Amino acid sequence: SLYLNIYLDDFQEVQDAIVEGHVINWYTNESVPNASVLFVYSDDEMQTIELSTDESGYFMAQVPSQKDYDLFVYADGYWVEHDAFYLNENEFQVLSISIAEMSNASRLYGTIRDDETNELIPYAEVYLNCDQASDWDRTGQLGTYRLFNYYPGDCDNGVLVVNAQGYETSLQSVSDIEFEIGASINKDISLSQGNNPEPGMLSGTIISNIDDNQIHGAILKAFSINSGLLYETSTDSGYFSFTLPESEYTVSINADGHQEKLESIYVHSGSQLDTVIYLDEIYSNIFYGLVSDTDGNLIDGAMITAHFEVDNISSEISTISNADGSYQLIVPDGTFDLAVSRTGYQISWIYDVSILESNIEQDFTLDQIGSFDGALMGSVYFFGNLSGTATINIWNDTYFAEDVTAENGTFYIDLINGTYSIFAAANGYTSVVIPDAITIQDNVVNYDIHFSQPGFVEPPVISSLSDVPNDQGRELDMSWLPGDPQDFENFTQYSIWRKITNLPTGSPELWHYIATEDYVQGSDIYERSVPTLIDANPDTVNQSTFMVTAHTEDPFVFFDSPPFSGFSVDNLFPEVPSNISVSSAMADNSMYEVSLSWSEAVDEDFSFYNVYRSYINSDESAMVFQVVESTFTDVVSDWGNYEYWVTAVDHNGNESEPSEIAGIQLSVEEELIPDEFALSQNYPNPFNPSTQIRYALAENTKVTVTIYNMLGSKVRTLVNNYQDAGFKNVLWNATNDNGASVSAGMYIYTIQAGNFYQAKKMILLK
Repeated sequence: SLYLNIYLDDFQEVQDAIVEGHVINWYTNESVPNASVLFVYSDDEMQTIELSTDESGYFMAQVPSQKDYDLFVYADGYWVEHDAFYLNENEFQVLSISIAEMSNASRLYGTIRDDETNELIPYAEVYLNCDQASDWDRTGQLGTYRLFNYYPGDCDNGVLVVNAQGYETSLQSVSDIEFEIGASINKDISLSQGNNPEPGMLSGTIISNIDDNQIHGAILKAFSINSGLLYETSTDSGYFSFTLPESEYTVSINADGHQEKLESIYVHSGSQLDTVIYLDEIYSNIFYGLVSDTDGNLIDGAMITAHFEVDNISSEISTISNADGSYQLIVPDGTFDLAVSRTGYQISWIYDVSILESNIEQDFTLDQIGSFDGALMGSVYFFGNLSGTATINIWNDTYFAEDVTAENGTFYIDLINGTYSIFAAANGYTSVVIPDAITIQDNVVNYDIHFSQPGFVEPPVISSLSDVPNDQGRELDMSWLPGDPQDFENFTQYSIWRKITNLPTGSPELWHYIATEDYVQGSDIYERSVPTLIDANPDTVNQSTFMVTAHTEDPFVFFDSPPFSGFSVDNLFPEVPSNISVSSAMADNSMYEVSLSWSEAVDEDFSFYNVYRSYINSDESAMVFQVVESTFTDVVSDWGNYEYWVTAVDHNGNESEPSEIAGIQLSVEEELIPDEFALSQNYPNPFNPSTQIRYALAENTKVTVTIYNMLGSKVRTLVNNYQDAGFKNVLWNATNDNGASVSAGMYIYTIQAGNFYQAKKMILLK
């Protein structure tokens, strides 16, 4: 790449700064094309510089230097990400910006101000500390911050930390904030000028009441009531010490063979508190009982789990029912939510059960699931020297299922509708936990799981294979992760392969070479387009399977990715037939011949024409005739007024917009006028690729026919003009106002004709 120094300053005295980088999806690390990157700075008044990322998510901007900048990055369906920085003369910044989808994350935003002057504080640092995924931002001259909760429930014990030079650090719990997916929560924060107070010291020893000896290996956790922060230490030498900010703390002390103890302690700034804490012998509380189904049959292998909290930290203890359906679960003193689960049965819950130095009998009855809504299927891949099977657990609050992979690494788990987390374990490998990994909604989800063993070469992994939009089909966009060459240091190149299908039975697996891609050290992801041999159509998905091979200096040493499948789609609709003409002639006393002609199709993938005939004085849907020539002769036995229009259909089932309507009168009878306004059910319904919408107008009026999706967003305006009274028919070919095809699902179509309004539902299948 060639970079030129360009001076934007009037006197060419100050050299500009360069900022470049990539915008990626926070969850998948995939590039985000067409994202907006906005630089905001002040030059006597607010100035902005805006640009968009290219197809690889890359951007580069040359901006005035010696300025404070607020940077905003956003894309359709994503939250706005923010950062702030100062750019010196001739500075070169390289950024990697991750943005989160609104459908997965929630946002916390606001301003940071001086609590006395109420002025905005620039360059304050704001941290949202959660269990799994924390976030950070910095205010700029605008004084605003944006933080994100990436997983539901992850910030239930979260803490918001704010600091700025010359101000005391602010620590706040966010446990009272409801971080719902898609929610945007405002929280303005004020800081006090000054320095952070000197911390205090909490120290002491832990003594066992069993033998009066010091306890080695006790775990102490101090939970700050003020900030929500959790501090932890242990008594490895029989003695412990904490350096803690001033606050009231709930301190939990745990040691093997002893009952947990909770202490409430206040730590003062600059002081030391030395204490001795005694622990009692552990209690043996027991939940016991039987697990059976609704018919009274005892169930073995059911998992009984006691859920509880310690210092606002969720925990659980589990056991499995025996062959006779019985179970015993030993727990400490406390209050528990009890859950029983087994594959094929709905989870049974009993809430807020308290137990204290006692045994409680608790039986459970499980409801067997009669039919499932969908399933999870996939394969497990091992990158290491160990292989075998993996155990897959998938669960939510309603259903839990477990499966062990087959010898070939595949698994299939029936599920009911809902969003599920996944836990996968295999001997010799780190377990895999994916919260809220999949959503079942009357479908089957394909989800592969990869286990990596430290020290072993990790092959490339195809991360996505999606249709290239707005093309004639037979092409996919592929992304893959580079893998890890370990001791090989570098791969030399990647080769891309497409699986050959329709081979004779018993043939070996064969792959067709597609292309080669150079290995680039440090690259996080690779992308390129790959060809398919056939597109998906309304009747068949037609999957294509690809593989990426990483090569080394030794031509006989290479590493194949797991195969990955996807399908291409022809997104371009045929040209609309034009120059339609119509004429009629009487064949005999009772029949007419109606002749139509139009311009020939110019599309290379043209298949046939649909000729629609509508009887104007009827509320029935139009009849459809299929022809391959650009002429059609219709024989009509009923006199009346008719309308004809023509569409073109390609080999993949895409249907064009309708041609202009050609009307013809085969009688001298007066046209029938409807008695009232009406909107008929579309036909066909469900439909693919097109459907007709009939409506009746009792008088001349302005008419608007509109399509909406189930979120209430407008998809297409089909009619928006003045029309004469009568029976009308309009065709929708499942495209939006921009001509792009829409996804399968339920849609709402509405009519507004004068004061008449009506809405109906229709279903598009693909």
